[in-house]
Amino acid sequence: MRVLHTIPDSGWAGREARVLETAVWQNANGHRAWIAAPSNNDLHIHAPKDIILEYSPATGGIKALRNLVEQLQIDVVDCHGSRDTSAAVLAELTVPVVHSCHRLLRESDRTPIQRFVWRGLDRVIAVAKVIESELVAQAMVDAGRIDVIGEWAMPHFFEAADVALIERTRSEIGALPHQPIVAFVGMMREEKGSEVFLRAVALARSSIPEIKAVVVGANTSAKGTNREELRALRSLWASLGPSEGLAITGFRDDINVILRCADLLVVPSLREAQSRVIPQAFASKTPVVASAIGGIAELVTDGVTGWLVPVNDPAALAARIVASIRDARGRSIVAENAHAVARERLALEAPMRSTLATYEKAVQARQDSQRASCASLSAAQTRPETVNPLSHLHVMIVVAHPDDETLGAAAAMSDFRRLTLVHMTDGAPSVKMAWKRGYSTRGAYARARLKELQRALAHVRTEIDVVNLGIRDQRAALEMPRLTHSLLELLGAYQPDMILTHAFEGGHPDHDATACVVHAAQKAYATRIPIFEMSGYHNAFGIESFGKFIPRDDVKETTIRLAPEAAARKAAMLAEFVSQQR
Repeated sequence: MRVLHTIPDSGWAGREARVLETAVWQNANGHRAWIAAPSNNDLHIHAPKDIILEYSPATGGIKALRNLVEQLQIDVVDCHGSRDTSAAVLAELTVPVVHSCHRLLRESDRTPIQRFVWRGLDRVIAVAKVIESELVAQAMVDAGRIDVIGEWAMPHFFEAADVALIERTRSEIGALPHQPIVAFVGMMREEKGSEVFLRAVALARSSIPEIKAVVVGANTSAKGTNREELRALRSLWASLGPSEGLAITGFRDDINVILRCADLLVVPSLREAQSRVIPQAFASKTPVVASAIGGIAELVTDGVTGWLVPVNDPAALAARIVASIRDARGRSIVAENAHAVARERLALEAPMRSTLATYEKAVQARQDSQRASCASLSAAQTRPETVNPLSHLHVMIVVAHPDDETLGAAAAMSDFRRLTLVHMTDGAPSVKMAWKRGYSTRGAYARARLKELQRALAHVRTEIDVVNLGIRDQRAALEMPRLTHSLLELLGAYQPDMILTHAFEGGHPDHDATACVVHAAQKAYATRIPIFEMSGYHNAFGIESFGKFIPRDDVKETTIRLAPEAAARKAAMLAEFVSQQR
């Protein structure tokens, strides 16, 4: 199987580590996998050069993703963020799209377009059962398309301890022989609870003064990063009273050694799907104290494989740290129990096989869907063409520029009983643009665009009135009150049955201003006139998409299939806009 993993943004976190481990395993076990990520993602530092590719949905977007899928002959795309997942679904790829969901849901995951994206996925990998529960409860994805594949520990975490290496590392972080070490390993983000950790350890040191607090982690693997966050932690530690007993290391790639040095790992998360460091600690026989939150309880059984404490409660966490450090035998029993669980459920092979099984289910589902679509298309070919819902009506098309009506409605205009065509702008933004298009003045460029429009409309067999409100191209947003008043007068003068206009979608500012003006004028008009909107292009999540809408659950889309004659007429109309061909 040929797999493309995508990452949409920068950094180095558990997500990146998981993707890298997955791709490396797939390449070592008879498959071919690549990772596509922006150039500022640390995967370009850590991943083998033959599997890492540069890709950003913010700059490359849909076209670049389609090219990668085609050039590499990809069988399945596994997306690991929001923007890359949106790009993959909006690209309407010919191969299945899987989304690996590494975090709990946020409000931004529940917008209409994100709901559309969730529905467009072939399958979802949730890294914790709590994510699956959220997706199902919020009606984002049905349970039948979700596979829960939790975190794991790589083989080197299970390996026997190198006593000399552990002693050197303890000395490096300033720990004395036999001094108890309580460790925090994670990113320098508020939700990881590093401040809660320091407050709890400071309280615990009032009972066991010799405790050494060790903070390991950063938001990237680059040297010198997160200086402000680390400085803030040192300042907090000093304000809590201790003048010593804290080591802050920043990023380290020897977490297996750090865990072997620690007497206790603390995971004080304020929000967490499922921590990667907990399986690693289990494999390393390092006892764990963690917040009872998110998917952590799916790993830690309180009093058996670790201890759970209330979220954001430094006093309760301190009490558990003290009790655990004083009970060496209890720590040993818990560590052995956790190690047995890691051996049974958290080794690498099982989640890797489960991931491949998810891909295979996605491929099979896509093939089944394609066969059903072919059958449906075959049946549709025996039915008449889709009826234009605007046929035999007096339609007012309100658009930003000359040629927008042809791009959006074109041949369908011949079905109207009457057409009133209103342009907000003259289509000529500046003298510089006029020169670029071969005209001596902005006015000459505007007149040329009007002549192109007249030639295009000559192909339409409908009574047509053309009104241009005279705003300079790209300035409609600055004239919206005046444009709304002018359109209101035109509605009274022409009294159309229906208005056809742009959708407000974050495309061209003139398009969006036109959409606002149309809805404002309609609300102010004495009689309610129905509005149809036509797709152009939009920029949701920074991803340009053409010829489709930003989806909405509450609005039905209508597609008009053009007969060969109508398609030829549209092509002829578009050809008249000579200045716009480029």
